[in-house]
Amino acid sequence: MTQHNTRGRIAYLDPARNETGSEWFSVTRYADGSRTARCECHFDDVGLVRDVTLTLDARWRPRDAYMHINHQGRSLGSGWFRFDGDSVFCESVDSRGAARSLSRQFSVPPPSFGAHPILNDGYWTALFDLQRPHEVQRLANCITYSKEAIGKESIGLETFDLDVSYLGDESLTVPAGTFRCRAFSVQLVGLAAPFMISTWSDDYIVVKETWAEMPGSFELAELVLR
Repeated sequence: MTQHNTRGRIAYLDPARNETGSEWFSVTRYADGSRTARCECHFDDVGLVRDVTLTLDARWRPRDAYMHINHQGRSLGSGWFRFDGDSVFCESVDSRGAARSLSRQFSVPPPSFGAHPILNDGYWTALFDLQRPHEVQRLANCITYSKEAIGKESIGLETFDLDVSYLGDESLTVPAGTFRCRAFSVQLVGLAAPFMISTWSDDYIVVKETWAEMPGSFELAELVLR
């Protein structure tokens, strides 16, 4: 079976370009166009570790996801999400070991799952229709486990809307090298400032992301293709 593997690391940088954490990731893309992304996120400055595994179909729609969150050496819980047509199911365990089952049904399948890794943010831009480059395109009823900025809250099932705009192509130099990128503005409806996300290749690997409400940047630091 033919498959394509990508591995890398995204550095979390403060305004002085000191590294405050990092995100190790690997992505396996299969012959049918589906892919599984695995992300190990370390926020060294706040003591947060988040492990996420997310599987997407060939249209970049979520199939399922698993995550575990640890904050300052203490487990905040784990959760498993399943996407089945217009329904979403979540099974989670909180920091005390209490289990909870949640589900939501929508009129159309939710387009995306926000699991909080920076790599995951690039998948929002993969849903932008480049045949309509001048339009602001809305992704309604995206799913997330937490709306907290870096996702250190307990695991739940929440929705949010995104407005995605294509800004054009650009050449970016980051610690991993120089890349020809697509640049996007991603506005989370209800927030004042958009995310500025530049992605590389048709795998939509995040090369750089900034957000005015969180000073600093997230930049691709290492990349291995095989």
